[in-house]
Amino acid sequence: MFIHSVTFRQKPTNVLTILFNKFIMIMKKSQLPHQPRYLPRRF
Repeated sequence: MFIHSVTFRQKPTNVLTILFNKFIMIMKKSQLPHQPRYLPRRF
């Protein structure tokens, strides 16, 4: 946990962006469970 805290202090914007992107990806997967092939691999 302390590693994440240090990273958050050093790069809060980057960490928030990564977490936000992960949240979006999870939401897309939950919204399109029957169409997994429509999700680009780059995301």
